[in-house]
Amino acid sequence: MVKYLFTCLIIFFSLKSNCAFAQESSPCGAHLYSSKFFFKKDSSYIDKMYMSNSKTLGQLDDFFTNNNILSNSDTLTITATSSPDGLYGYNLKLAQSRVLNLKQLLLNRYPVLDSLVIQTGSTVIDWYECKSLIKDDLKLPYRSEVLEIIDQNNGVESVDLKKLRNGEPWKYIENNILPYFRSGNITIRLKIEAPSMDSALYKSTVSTLTMQSTIIDSNILKPRSINTSLDLSKGAKIKKSLNIRFALKTNLLYDVLLTPNVALEIPIGNHWSIQGEWIFPWWVSGDNSNALQLLAGDIEGRYWFGTKENRSNRQLFTGHFIGLYASAGIYDFQNDWGYQGEFNKSIGISYGYGLRLSNSFNLEFSIGVGYLSTDYSKYKLKNNELIWQSDNSYTWIGPTKAKVSIVWLIGNKKRGGDR
Repeated sequence: MVKYLFTCLIIFFSLKSNCAFAQESSPCGAHLYSSKFFFKKDSSYIDKMYMSNSKTLGQLDDFFTNNNILSNSDTLTITATSSPDGLYGYNLKLAQSRVLNLKQLLLNRYPVLDSLVIQTGSTVIDWYECKSLIKDDLKLPYRSEVLEIIDQNNGVESVDLKKLRNGEPWKYIENNILPYFRSGNITIRLKIEAPSMDSALYKSTVSTLTMQSTIIDSNILKPRSINTSLDLSKGAKIKKSLNIRFALKTNLLYDVLLTPNVALEIPIGNHWSIQGEWIFPWWVSGDNSNALQLLAGDIEGRYWFGTKENRSNRQLFTGHFIGLYASAGIYDFQNDWGYQGEFNKSIGISYGYGLRLSNSFNLEFSIGVGYLSTDYSKYKLKNNELIWQSDNSYTWIGPTKAKVSIVWLIGNKKRGGDR
């Protein structure tokens, strides 16, 4: 009975909330405002480009930055649901994860909410609870047969609609009905002493927010596959996202050795990138007894591992990657002996991992193994003159580079909730 009542409560909030905040009066005279986010299948990330999430996020920014409204709020309720397809245990954990992500989003994005009482809950919508929405959808193929199966198998794991009529009804249900049950609902209860319905403050806040009679709103975009997504579980009060164009980086291991270097990496979709690097120390001691001179560059193509969804929900240039690189350069290294030459045959493969530090910075670890061939002249300094000794060549197969790089992400900043 308790589970049934809780499920009814969540469905009630779902029906009352759409892509915008909806307003109603509670029996005690308080006012409720609710809003809804939608999640992709098998995901608890908040994708701002999915369905109506972008619009919802923008209206959340407007609503939660109105301190006069928030000062009259006393309870914040966060609930989430998952659709009935799949195993119950997995779906319940998915709904719980969605609640946690929504809560983290709100607390990080709107610190003022710390003063409110926060209630959370999650549930799995079963097939019988989907029945009313299925019953009202006249476009559903073989609707009567679908309803008959649901009536005969009232449960979460027992209903198998995939085989009905070669899967035609199932494809429609999966694309047009189930996405509306993969949601998270945010409800704010305002105290009885909330601003008057006739006040300018109230009208300016909710003048564009209207109640909908069903959770399927013609203004909500239909579910679709979107590669660009955003994990909003971390952010500032009004978070700004970064539309990354490229990244600048420097290898800290070279920097410690007084070897200045800079690299530029450009993304190509979610999985590929191309990087160019320049190393340019050009030091000579005052008495010419020591020299560290190197002009070298390389170009590297990289593949970043992960599914499309995983890459979309990650910050750019983070995670595991493998690369193919080629390099060339000239050098003059001198201490007691000097070595002056060039390497014009250097290729290899690299492996690395990018770690997110903040919205604008990553830390990258990588190593390269490959083939290097160089021709050089050996000399000795005598009476401030370079005395040639011999010409040589050298070939090396093995590690050719190691990096611990700080990565600065550069792009266009825009408000997190695009209007």
